[in-house]
Amino acid sequence: NGNGGGNEAAAAAAERTTVPSCPPSSSTTVFANAEALKAQGDAKYASRSFERAAALYGKAIELAPEEARYYANRGACHFMLQHFEACVDDSDRALERDPRHVKAARRKARALCELSRWEKAKAFLCQFIEDHMQDVDVSPLNDEVAAVDALAKDADEGRAALFRGDFSRAASIFGRVLTTKKQGNNCQALFFVLGAAVAEIGLGHVERALRLTMQALKRGNGNNNGGDAALFKPTACAIRGVALILQDQPDDPGMDFLKEAIRLDPDDDAAKAAVLAVKRLRRDRDDAKKRALVRDFKGAVDAYGPVLDLLATATTTTSNGNKRTGS
Repeated sequence: NGNGGGNEAAAAAAERTTVPSCPPSSSTTVFANAEALKAQGDAKYASRSFERAAALYGKAIELAPEEARYYANRGACHFMLQHFEACVDDSDRALERDPRHVKAARRKARALCELSRWEKAKAFLCQFIEDHMQDVDVSPLNDEVAAVDALAKDADEGRAALFRGDFSRAASIFGRVLTTKKQGNNCQALFFVLGAAVAEIGLGHVERALRLTMQALKRGNGNNNGGDAALFKPTACAIRGVALILQDQPDDPGMDFLKEAIRLDPDDDAAKAAVLAVKRLRRDRDDAKKRALVRDFKGAVDAYGPVLDLLATATTTTSNGNKRTGS
């Protein structure tokens, strides 16, 4: 799984062993059936069959809809499946039924970070700590707050590096976030994924950028209830379009992605500017190629100057458009 999930899975396993609350007003038999479904869900979760586990927890919820643990467990499944909006929703439902549920609070904050909403994650954690510091051990959440602060700082520094064209610095920041585990998970927020893609384009690493944009677009094809995948899809299409154009393929498939970015977000000025830059790039690039073919190398070098300028323009334009955070 792209999110690491080591500590997350361990925490969920510990949570599943928690002693259940008193049965709701429904019959003991109904509650026993719900617990049996939960036990089946626990087994599926342990074998990493997260979709099946989520379905079983859902059936348990149908029988005992006031049991917070079932929502929290299903939320853990959604987290591992990268269905982060659904994870937030189930964590909220668990907290409605058990406001002191620390694990649900932590998981909600982590899901918000995966949705690139670190400001909301920090505000939520701080409020939870303030509300419950007298009646539950909230000390584990202090490290979560520090981790969220670190993500926010990395986001700001990475964005600033992109804006000033320091692609090496941006690639270093975004790459570190995507590969370094904090609190048992390496954050895969699409802000960082697409920021890294832009930085790789700026460094000339087109294949890396294509892999990163495909990662973002694949996430949008899953059952993610819209969320960040829908929010970032125009940006992902625009960045992938620029990367494909840099490959200089005969049919220029990158233009289709740029047009798709505009279709998805007609107000996306970054994608529109990239399309205009690419059209000019085609013209100047073709002129440079013709000069090189007739061995007019000086003319070719002169002609490639505007091409390089336009590539920088398209890349910078796309990076300036990569500001969606949902915060």
